[in-house]
Amino acid sequence: MTVRHFNDERAPEALHKANFIALAPFIFAAAKAMRDLGFFRLLADSDTGLTKRELADKAGVTFYAASVLIDAAYRADMVCLEEEDAGNDARWSLTKTGLYLATDRMTEVNLNFSADVCAEGLLSLTESLRTGKPAGLRTFSETASTIYPLLETLPEPVRKSWFDYDHFYSDHVFEEELPILRRETSFRSVCDVGGNTGKFALAAAAFDPEVHVTIADLPEQCAAAKERIAAAGMEHRIALNPCDILKSSPADLPRGIDVWWMSQFLDCFSNEQAVQILSLVRGAMEDGAVLAVNEIFGDRQKRDTAALVVDECSLYFTAIANGVSRFFNSGEFMECLAAACFKVRSVRDGLGLGHTLIIAEKA
Repeated sequence: MTVRHFNDERAPEALHKANFIALAPFIFAAAKAMRDLGFFRLLADSDTGLTKRELADKAGVTFYAASVLIDAAYRADMVCLEEEDAGNDARWSLTKTGLYLATDRMTEVNLNFSADVCAEGLLSLTESLRTGKPAGLRTFSETASTIYPLLETLPEPVRKSWFDYDHFYSDHVFEEELPILRRETSFRSVCDVGGNTGKFALAAAAFDPEVHVTIADLPEQCAAAKERIAAAGMEHRIALNPCDILKSSPADLPRGIDVWWMSQFLDCFSNEQAVQILSLVRGAMEDGAVLAVNEIFGDRQKRDTAALVVDECSLYFTAIANGVSRFFNSGEFMECLAAACFKVRSVRDGLGLGHTLIIAEKA
């Protein structure tokens, strides 16, 4: 991850970037319109570029619409001119940035998440930072204190964009991490704390036919997971333990568990709440059991793009999800583990799309 200093960029470059940020809502709206009107697709499919009139005709919009949008996209480096000084007959093509906007799945997921889930709520970020409450959640509910009980009932396309974002960054990491867990411990039972839709539980059950999984999560999430578990025919291997983890005691959690698994779960809570949950799980752990945490840390990313995605998206938690959490800084997370009397056995970075797997045991 690149470390930046004050004199790394010249003043004109810094001024351009400052205004790029100041006008970010316009640039974002232009990118979304380019996608929604099919301009990205049309330009990606063209070998010779298209004029504004051709784009207007093919997209079914006016020449004015094509002209104002292409000019905005040009200044934001989404499109480029095939030839200079050709007037309205100039042909336009995608830049590399535009090509990523048109074809890259991660970029698509992030754009949809930003537009459908976050854009309106982020306008309340300042209020959320001052109050410690998710003021932007009013976009979806006037009474809910967190977004999590609402997830299954969010309107479309909000619900789809939320789950696409959530699953995109975790779906493919489980197949890397389960063999690591097997090497670390000969587990036969797992408690997936914050199991959400049951993705990990199903992956663990498929990984080893002898493994039994229990999902501990809110009743609303357990109900959603139950349907997916039944559809997979895994009811005999995956149990449900509905509970509000912040209001539970060790007695409310299952017994005889070898691995206590948390995947992008603790980032839904404040540092103090994370310590409370970790302490709760420690109280339920039997001798020889381990804690396995799959998290994504901005400061442990190898690439600047990944670090950007992680740390900017942390503001979703602040403004919309709960008002108090974030994607952790790894140093702060290690302090939480220590405060809950865990010692780290191993840390592996770079899994999946930038995840870190931490395996810990009772100190």
